[in-house]
Order: sequence, then C-alpha cells, then structure tokens
Amino acid sequence: MAGTEDSPARKHVAVLAFPFATHAAPLLHLVRRIAAVSPATMFSFFSSEKSNLACFPGGKRSGGDGSACPNLVAYDVWDGAPDGYVPSGRNPVEPVEIFLRAAPDNIESVLHVAERERGCKATCLLTDAFYWFAADMARERSVPWVPVWTAGPCALLTHMETDAIRQMYATSGETLDGIPGLSALRMVDLPKELLDAISPFPTLLYRMGQVLPQATAVVCNSFEDADPIVQRELRSKLQMFLDVGPLVLSPPPALSDEHGCIPWLDEQETASVVYVSFGSMLRPPPHEITAIANALDKTAFPFLWSFRGDAEAELPLEFLDRATGTRGKVVPWAPQLHVLGHRAVGAFVTHAGGTRCWRA
Repeated sequence: MAGTEDSPARKHVAVLAFPFATHAAPLLHLVRRIAAVSPATMFSFFSSEKSNLACFPGGKRSGGDGSACPNLVAYDVWDGAPDGYVPSGRNPVEPVEIFLRAAPDNIESVLHVAERERGCKATCLLTDAFYWFAADMARERSVPWVPVWTAGPCALLTHMETDAIRQMYATSGETLDGIPGLSALRMVDLPKELLDAISPFPTLLYRMGQVLPQATAVVCNSFEDADPIVQRELRSKLQMFLDVGPLVLSPPPALSDEHGCIPWLDEQETASVVYVSFGSMLRPPPHEITAIANALDKTAFPFLWSFRGDAEAELPLEFLDRATGTRGKVVPWAPQLHVLGHRAVGAFVTHAGGTRCWRA
C-alpha cells in the first residue's frame, strides 16, 4: 500500500544541481543511473531554467537523455537575476554570484513546491558540493546530506586544507610538504581561489571545505585507489568517502550543431585537429588568448576553437585572416561531447576547470 505524505515507506531524493559550466550534467548522469535501479524512489532535480532546458531535451519528466524516467522530475530554480539583466562582461562569474546570493531561499521555496506536488517530504538531499548551505537544510529536516564533488580527489583535499595552505603560504610560500598527498604540489600549482579570502566564489569554496565533514557521505568523481594517499586523507576527514567515477557524460541524442562543427570535422584527417575550449565561465586573459592564437598559427595543425566572446575584436586580425577559413574554425559554441568523441580530434586545450588541481 502506498504511503501517505511523510510516511517512512516513501523515499524522495531532492537533487540540488549547480547550473553553471558542466556541473549539472554529471550529477544528472549519476541520478539517472540511481533512479533506474530504484524505481520506487522519487527524484526531484532542481536547477535553473536554462540548465534544465539543456539537461532535459525530452521535457522535465524525462530521464534527461530523451528516455522516459517516471520517478525523475525537474524543477526550475530562479537564477536570481532581475528582469532585463544583461551581464556586464567585466566579471565572468557575475551570473554565478547573483545566483548564489539568492540560491538558499530560492531552492527552499521550490523544494516546498516539489514536496507538495509529489506528496512526500524530501528524505535525502543529494547536492552539488558547492552548496555548503545544504548542510543546514539537511540538519533542519533531519535527513542525510550527500554532496557530490564533480572534480577529482586532489582538488577536494586542497579545499578542505585551505587554512593550512594559507598558513604555509604566509610562512614558506613555496611547497605543501606538510600535507600528506599534496607534497608534490607547489603554491604556484594551486588555483588562486585557495588564497583569496574575500571574493564570493572563493568564499563559497572555503565554506564548502569547512562543512563537508558534516555530510553523511561525500561522493567524488574518481575511482578506487586513483590517488591512494589523497583518498586516505579524505576518508580520515569525512564520515564516508565514495568513489563513483569517472562520471562519463552521455550527450543527448539530438545535440545542436548550429555552427557546423561536426561536418567540418568530418572533412579532417584522423587525430589531426586541436580542439580549444575554456568553458562557459572562465577565460584566459588577453595576452594568453593572443599566445594561444599565435601557437595555433605556427603549428599548421587544423583547429576548432569554441570562443566565448567577440572573436573579431579579441583575436589577432592576422591570425583570423591566415588561419580561419583554410585550416581553422572559430565558433561561439560547439557540441563539446560530440566534438571530443570525433575521430578527427587529436588534442584538447582547456583550463581543466576552475577548481581542479592536479599533481605536479
């Protein structure tokens, strides 16, 4: 017999996605797999309207990959931007900061709507690890909180050791010899967010590192023994550390290619193309963009550059004149998963994510 609202017989997992860059897609990939093997459990997926439109091409009651998934429903969370808002362009993470300021109240409001519609209170919060405030939400509801870290374990450990790293920077300023698992890293190898104690996004990462030990379990996009020393440190600091990766992204069957990237790649030789993309949030400074353009120009390899911005204004004119149209292609957006899976792509130039940190 079906349970009534708040009945322990009913399970309702509230999934709180971070709707920027590639965070929502791997979380949805994980949720789809769990939902498929637990059909009696309800899953409510919360993200921005723009993010949900990209993740759920078959509609908000689909599995996000075009398939039917009756126990998974998406809900839109307001992005916090006022009517008529246009990003200034001076701060690429400005939309993120606006969203985060409004996120706790907005998510709470939509969660109440989902609980009413589905007839069951949330019994678990499965969230992006960025949502440090979810610790309070889970505690107030007396339900488990399971944050998902979509990068690797080394980056996660650095954010949990931020205080120690800042102390070392203030004294030695060179290496991380005193932290097990991070001794091969130098200060210059670390993302600048670790040493920034003022800006909103670094503050979010710091708070995240402080509250993760409160989580019932922390899920990491890694695999068993990928980095034994780092993972041992994380297990000693967290109640439970779960490797669930690598989270392979599955592109939707009908992904837009309005700029003709795939037909262009079809004409290139196998493993000959350099694909360049720095994501939707972060971008190199002007002098680095110029250096990349010059390097591509000199290599003579064909290239595809997904360039967020005004290419004609920001790329060297001589580069555009010589390289594009003959052996290169610059587009404002590319179907990245399909591009990376194409036989013609032999190299990928990217920033590897703003919060990632790899061994030297």
